[in-house]
Amino acid sequence: MKLFIIIILLLSGANTYACSCDDKKPIAEEYFEQCEQIFVARLVDGKYMEAQSSENESPFPIVKGSLSEPSEIFKGKFLVGQHLETGMAGTSCESTPVVGEEYLVCGNGESSISVAQCDFTLPLNWNSGGDILKLLRAHKVKLGK
Repeated sequence: MKLFIIIILLLSGANTYACSCDDKKPIAEEYFEQCEQIFVARLVDGKYMEAQSSENESPFPIVKGSLSEPSEIFKGKFLVGQHLETGMAGTSCESTPVVGEEYLVCGNGESSISVAQCDFTLPLNWNSGGDILKLLRAHKVKLGK
C-alpha cells in the first residue's frame, strides 16, 4: 500500500516544496539582537487573501490576521495595526495562523509580521514557544527591566 501511494505521488507531477532550517532554536539573546520589537499578543481575526504574483508564477493565498494589544512587551513598542501574515505557497515552511492563539512576536517596526517554521515569530504552543518565553522573561529580569 505504501509503495502504491509513493508511485501515485511520483507520477502525479504535483509540486511540493520542502522546508529546512536549523534545528537550533533561537535563544533569548538572539531575540534581543534580531528583533526591534518583542511581545506576546493574541491573533484576534484572520482572512485568506490572494497574493500578487510575478509574471512567471501563479498567485498563492496568504493568511493575514490582526493582533490584540500585547499582554507582555519585552522590547520596543507595539504599533497599532500590526498583523501576522504568512504565504501559503505549498511549502512546509508556512504556519497557518490560528485565531485565538497567543504568539511570541518578533517585529521590526513594520505593519506585517511573517509567521513561518523558521521565523522568530511563533505560536506559544509549539516549537518550544513557551520555553523561549521563559528564557525571555529570565533575560529581562537579568537585565533589570
